[in-house]
Amino acid sequence: MTITLQNLSVAATGAHQRLILQNLSATFADGQIILVIGEPGSGKSTLLQAISGLLPLASGNILYDGTPLWTGSKVNGTVLFDIGVVFQHPEAQLFAETVDKELRYSLHPYKMSHADAKQRMEQSLMDVQLSRDVLPKFPLVLSGGQKRRVALASTWVTEPAWLFLDEPTAGLDPQATRHLVDYLVQQRDERKEHGCIVVATHDLDALLPIADQVLILKQGTVTAVCTPQELYQKPDILLESGVGLPSAMAVAEALRQRGIRLPAVPTNPADFAHALLEVVQPQPVMAGVGGPALTQGISKQIRRQTAAVHVTQEPAMSPVGDGSAHGVASNHSVQFPDTAFFDDVLPSGGSGRKTWLQQTDVRAKWLSYLVVSVAILAQHSVPGYLLGAALIIGVVATSGVSLQQYRIALPFLVMLSFSVALSGLRFGDGAGGFGIGYAWSRGLHTFLAFYKILLILILSVPLTTTTTTLEIKQGLERLWGWKWRPAIVEAITLGAALTLRFIPLMWGEWQRFSRIVRARAKSSARFGRIRLRDVPAIVVPLLLSVVQMGDTLATAMEARGYAASERSHTRPATMPWKRRDVTVAGLSLLLCVLLFAVSRFT
Repeated sequence: MTITLQNLSVAATGAHQRLILQNLSATFADGQIILVIGEPGSGKSTLLQAISGLLPLASGNILYDGTPLWTGSKVNGTVLFDIGVVFQHPEAQLFAETVDKELRYSLHPYKMSHADAKQRMEQSLMDVQLSRDVLPKFPLVLSGGQKRRVALASTWVTEPAWLFLDEPTAGLDPQATRHLVDYLVQQRDERKEHGCIVVATHDLDALLPIADQVLILKQGTVTAVCTPQELYQKPDILLESGVGLPSAMAVAEALRQRGIRLPAVPTNPADFAHALLEVVQPQPVMAGVGGPALTQGISKQIRRQTAAVHVTQEPAMSPVGDGSAHGVASNHSVQFPDTAFFDDVLPSGGSGRKTWLQQTDVRAKWLSYLVVSVAILAQHSVPGYLLGAALIIGVVATSGVSLQQYRIALPFLVMLSFSVALSGLRFGDGAGGFGIGYAWSRGLHTFLAFYKILLILILSVPLTTTTTTLEIKQGLERLWGWKWRPAIVEAITLGAALTLRFIPLMWGEWQRFSRIVRARAKSSARFGRIRLRDVPAIVVPLLLSVVQMGDTLATAMEARGYAASERSHTRPATMPWKRRDVTVAGLSLLLCVLLFAVSRFT
């Protein structure tokens, strides 16, 4: 009874269609706690989302006790009911009016009786050290720690066989971390015959001592699969993978390099202290004499050696290779940049091969977008409309931007269809009395007016997804080439940059919360689709996230001098134009002239 990953590959869904995970094979056995570790960008969160059915597979298969997770383009609903997912910062998913409704939302797909649901809810609250008194309270007014516990309870309440946690100790105080660790150990003991716990984490100090198996990722591939004991015996595995050593291992390694070998493998600080006492046996001293000095001397030596480990070992880190040195099957794969996971978030990030649009200066892209948009708005004939559409199709086909990014135009298309249908309706008396007709000329006029706006919207997607907000603002500022700039220019450039970046940012947040809702609602709908009844669970967290981002943005703007006009604002560095930028801007101007000529003579 296991989870089996067979040659699993997952592609990024953003502007860069590179593989985040490639040809990954592994087996997660029942009754175990499996840690997934690796440096940032190695694909830990992506792996958890893939095995929980929240991300589509580029290739490969995932089997739960021999049952495929995916059946065609849909997730197997039967398997979903045995899966529980805890996301990073789970408190951000709360949306209901009361804690009671929050927990009942997670239980709704299970169709259980009121008595059973009540028992589950009370038990889940006990598991996170909350009393049933919080059930009638509004979750968003609880303290930060209480909100996180309610969010964890919303996952515990379903009693999942397969439990996946993404950085569960992030933001927890030591006491809460210890309680979480104890809970995971308890849950592991209850999963001896069916189910396991998979944790993606950086917190090796807290979680490595309780792990049964460790899977190490680097650049989307498996570099090692081993036990914690093997890691303690061979700490170079962690160093070569860019993970670093937990505290007990770091100090033990420092002592080993000094010639002091501990008799036992230190799995946690307590074990390390006992092992150290067996090695360092201070001679009996008179009361108050020698004890503090000896302790201080040992402490200083350990600190020096620990610092030496981090300084001397980290620069020497290198890929493990095919993993054969650690008993791991070979994984032949291409090499990805370390920031592969962040390419969905940072449009111009990554060190992979870039398209012509990604290499173009933001000022050339801005100028091209402005002149072409004006030319498209000036069209009033069929040849002009067709030429504008052909231009947009050419940009979309060569920009390297995923077609999924253009789904932000779907709400506009719905509005366009509704407006065309409504504008052409005609009410009046016909030959047989009152009748309803449709004026095609009116509908066509409305369509053409919206059509030009739709083209401009689609044209903005490549610009915003291949350029960061800061680059957009810098480009706008540099387009105004004079040393002196009126305040209105600052306001316009900043406002335009934030406006163009707003839609993709909202889309990214929508995708994030939609994955959370799909996990909680056990939705087996096609990837990217949300049921109407699940919309409230997305909208409330989304709005709260936008408000929080707005508050953060306001603070950042004040720090940069936008709160007071007498303060000097930060200025971007000099941005030289290249031949590619001149070519793109020149072609855009020629296309603009062509479009104006078409509108003039047709």
